[in-house]
Amino acid sequence: GPPEAVGQEGAQRDTPEARRAEFLARSPLKEAPPPAGAVLHSGGGSNGADHDEWKVRIETDLSAVEVLEHYRAVFRQRGWSIGVPAVDGNVALASGRTAEKKERHVLIMVARGVVQPKRVELMLRLTNLAQP
Repeated sequence: GPPEAVGQEGAQRDTPEARRAEFLARSPLKEAPPPAGAVLHSGGGSNGADHDEWKVRIETDLSAVEVLEHYRAVFRQRGWSIGVPAVDGNVALASGRTAEKKERHVLIMVARGVVQPKRVELMLRLTNLAQP
């Protein structure tokens, strides 16, 4: 009867594809507008027992550190504390903490392509902090 149908619907929704779509929809990058003039390309992500990681590709003339500074400002407006970026050539990194009650460690990495210099890859990784 009807309960069976509901169960089947639930099973259909709980597919790897549905879980992946839900995970990608949770990305903090979704509500973070790209830098002015930049084109954001869809990305992917992965997660494990203690972390979530999202990646996007951005077409821009900005340097890696300029892209990182843009996102650092966006996340700081949300109350995240993110430190000063470290820069090494085409790569910029910054880390900090989220603002949720259950704080998570934040790592943002931006790498500019060498072969395609207008292509920038951005990776955002949120790691659960060890519970005392």
